[in-house]
Amino acid sequence: MATPVIFTITPSRGPTTGRSGVHIYGDNFRIREVDWAAPGVAPDLGPTVEVLFGGEACSSARVLRSNRLFVLAPPSPIADTTIRMVGNPLVTFAHTVPDTLVRSAGSWRADGFCPGQYIHVDKSLHNNATFRLGTVSPSTLTLTAAGILTAESLTAGVDLESHAYGEGKVDVVVRNLDDQGVLIPGETVTATDAYTYARVQLATETGLARLVRRLIREFRKQIIPNVVIGTHTEYDAETGDRLNTLLLAELPGIALNGPELVEDRFFSLNGMLTTVLPSGEIVLRPAPYTVDLIFAVVGVSDSQVELLNLMALATQVVDRNPFIYLDRDEDDPSLGQVRYEFDFAAGGDFSMMSLESVSNIRAFSGSVVIRGFDLEELAGFTGESIVEVTQMIDEIVTSLDQTGESYDVGPSPGGQI
Repeated sequence: MATPVIFTITPSRGPTTGRSGVHIYGDNFRIREVDWAAPGVAPDLGPTVEVLFGGEACSSARVLRSNRLFVLAPPSPIADTTIRMVGNPLVTFAHTVPDTLVRSAGSWRADGFCPGQYIHVDKSLHNNATFRLGTVSPSTLTLTAAGILTAESLTAGVDLESHAYGEGKVDVVVRNLDDQGVLIPGETVTATDAYTYARVQLATETGLARLVRRLIREFRKQIIPNVVIGTHTEYDAETGDRLNTLLLAELPGIALNGPELVEDRFFSLNGMLTTVLPSGEIVLRPAPYTVDLIFAVVGVSDSQVELLNLMALATQVVDRNPFIYLDRDEDDPSLGQVRYEFDFAAGGDFSMMSLESVSNIRAFSGSVVIRGFDLEELAGFTGESIVEVTQMIDEIVTSLDQTGESYDVGPSPGGQI
């Protein structure tokens, strides 16, 4: 057989955790020749290719056809390293929205800088500090924040470095194997720097973040506008009494603490999830991890009557809203909504708190739960949860003239339909 070639790898980037699906398009990938009509013991259908990312073998490599592979990328093989700006380019610090650092020569990408990294700047005129990267182009670093840089133009002698923990580019190698799983001499191809390992972008809004935001909006719309989330222990060393949540900007108000994620076995799915694409291919994904979101709720006022009315209203809102609804895609309402059960958590009915020692502040507390949310793909890596792609049996038997097209696969519905 001829030497294999690699044309395209998609996606060309994935999480440092590995185990994400990758399609490799090329030619001359070895397919085992099997005589299915021959009697006797079923043939050994061992692997016919070996695929390596940065020298680490993929745990699964499937030859869909002679011009297409589907593999699971291994965890990043890249050692922890320090990344530095190469050369001595002039650096311009721009006080913009968001702030940027522009170099006069060389490439940030070639030096190894990636989105999400923290960079440390030294020997500048006014900007010796640590910043987080939002986006990276060859000439420009864009920060996640705005208005924190002091403008500097073409500053020389700047030191700039970051630390990478598994991020970076790796070579992708495909080797054809014989029927005994032994490397076939001369049938190896290497695509240099063809795959990039990147960290999960925590600032990317996920379904979980959207669901929490939806709950806050419903509380503000149906109960009271002054609803906050995430007031924590910087206000109070004694966190167990919940008084640390009471220092709101104004009264009356409601503070939500959470969510606490607790596994939900009632709404969870078991086994693999199967999707048949228009091409006739079968896509397999593991069942998502299903959780309940539990929030502690504290209502606060300096008026007893006002607090009682607030508690009654909050109780009615929970009772009258058995579900929280979330758009499947905020940019495409035609895809419909998912609904999640909404209720008081076990033993979480609202009740008055005794706060005699805290000035004239009065409060009630309780807890609510949103049930059956699916934690699926990692933020910023669409399709990474796919673990296997295969063909319909009739496609395997009757058709080998595949075009190599791929199709986007969205997340499973989650919740209840």
